[in-house]
Amino acid sequence: MDRGKQRAARPPPPRPAYSGGLEAYLNFNALSVGGGEGSSASARQMELQQRYAMPNSPLVMPLPPPSQPQDGGGVVGRRRRTPHPLLLQVQRELLRGMQQAQQNYCVGEGSSSSGAHFWPTGNGGVSPTAAAHAPTGDYGLPPAADPVMPFGGISSEYVSRFGMGYANPFDAAAASAAATAPAMPRPPVAPRSGTLRASASQYQPIGAASRSSTGRYNPLGSSSSNHPRFSEQVYHENRNVVDALRANEAGISWRCTPRIKEGRSPEEIRSEMLRGPMPLALVFFQSSAAHVIRLLEEGAEKGVDLYRLSALAAIKTQVHRVMEDKEGSQVFIALMNACAERKDEIHAIVAAATGPPVVGNVNVNGVPKTSHLLHLTRQEYGESSLKALITAAAPFSDMCKLLVDCFMCESVMDHPRGDRILRCCFELMSYGDTKIMIQFACYHSSKLLHSSPGSRCISECFESARGEELEQLEHIVLVNAATIARGNYSNYFIQRVLVKGSEGLKHKLVSALMTDVASLSRQQFGSYVVEACFLTTGSVELLHLVLSTFLKLPDDQLADVVQCGYGNYVIQKLVDASKEPFRNETMMLARRIQRLPEEVLDRMSAKQVLKFLRRLFPSRNRLH
Repeated sequence: MDRGKQRAARPPPPRPAYSGGLEAYLNFNALSVGGGEGSSASARQMELQQRYAMPNSPLVMPLPPPSQPQDGGGVVGRRRRTPHPLLLQVQRELLRGMQQAQQNYCVGEGSSSSGAHFWPTGNGGVSPTAAAHAPTGDYGLPPAADPVMPFGGISSEYVSRFGMGYANPFDAAAASAAATAPAMPRPPVAPRSGTLRASASQYQPIGAASRSSTGRYNPLGSSSSNHPRFSEQVYHENRNVVDALRANEAGISWRCTPRIKEGRSPEEIRSEMLRGPMPLALVFFQSSAAHVIRLLEEGAEKGVDLYRLSALAAIKTQVHRVMEDKEGSQVFIALMNACAERKDEIHAIVAAATGPPVVGNVNVNGVPKTSHLLHLTRQEYGESSLKALITAAAPFSDMCKLLVDCFMCESVMDHPRGDRILRCCFELMSYGDTKIMIQFACYHSSKLLHSSPGSRCISECFESARGEELEQLEHIVLVNAATIARGNYSNYFIQRVLVKGSEGLKHKLVSALMTDVASLSRQQFGSYVVEACFLTTGSVELLHLVLSTFLKLPDDQLADVVQCGYGNYVIQKLVDASKEPFRNETMMLARRIQRLPEEVLDRMSAKQVLKFLRRLFPSRNRLH
């Protein structure tokens, strides 16, 4: 038998009267839940009522109407569950508190293609269509059709203006009237059954986790990587401007911008340069920079020193900024030409460019800033300024020492344009001032040969080396010839040695490489070095040495080279280069290749070699 339809032992006792106060009603409600032993409300029902006594599911006590009759069997008749006015007041108070703590909105009907929209929650936290069509609940409020979603920052003015006549949940009077007011007519949108849903294109929620835990705005501690960082000083300066504008909104100071002036005339620039140190801003604009350059050239021709001294006093204060600027570099080059052979003036510029870091001048990581002289070579005009500085300092040994030391401390041999800076130093400075760079390259040769900039820089050092430094570099090459030839970047260095080295060094180096010619020919970078031994040296003797070495190879090693993806190109280029000066030896090598086993000649690389040999030696001169 269904327990819900069991006959009561006796009718429930009448409910005691209660006063009109809210507190008295709540006390009465608590007593009514307890009930007597004969009450139909069991302990399980009381537990369920306490569990579901939530704002969205209010606890309602059924009251028997005065005129409700009871059946003769003592069974309690069905009662119509109606909300109590005080309970509705409790519900409205809780709902108002929730809405003040977190403003809500819900998604309107319609798909992304049919023009979906957002509705302010003016009818108890549901959309207008749901409020108009949803069945009325037991308590006069429509059931929530959509989950309530947070939407911070919406104001009551926005809801009143764009709420389409629905109640404003942020207004106390509107919230009170919303519970008892009839449902407003629905908007012109087709009704949908079931729960309203929003696609990803209609709504992108902002999770609570993305908000700050403290809820405060921190202008200086933003963790977003997309937001630019700014200093506290800039923040306070902007704050003062905003406060001033808000204090005097009727003012016109922000509208009255000063008249934009044209560039200064040559007469004004001449007057400023003769009066004292010129304004540094003159070198950063095309028109004024051209006037400064013309005055520097005029002063050099007429012997007027004031133009040069005025530009020197201004530029040396921010020499790096001037050197790396497009217009400023032209002024700097003109100044270096005007200061030629004036040691004191050139020393002032070199000292400013290579000076030690200022005390307290550190970067964001707390590391002291260096001169960053090589940082200027990011642009072509910065590199031109640096070369002009090297040219002006070249006649003076002490200033060359300052520049060379600065370059090495800034790792010039690891810089992408380091080889060009080294070439400029070797060409303009004396060997005594630059040989320390070659010694530095010998000391770090193992590291430099593993990088592209380093291999180019050590090649520049090899071409300019003399005496003891040259002997040391040659010894490094001969001892490590095979290892250097296989390197990704070091093979470039050994190819340069085969071109720029002396004849004796070339012969020794080729002889050292031929001891492992089969392995080098089958390696990607080593194959280029083997080809350079007879293509770039320009020596017929070295070509014959390579050809003789291949003729002496065993059949298995020759077969490995022929069927290799890299070695077959070495064979083709060797045969092509030696067919005229050493025809007989070349024919012998070709016959040996044709006599290789069939499984070797069936390989794709070997077929390319055979095709090349047939084209090189026509049928009338068969190799058989």
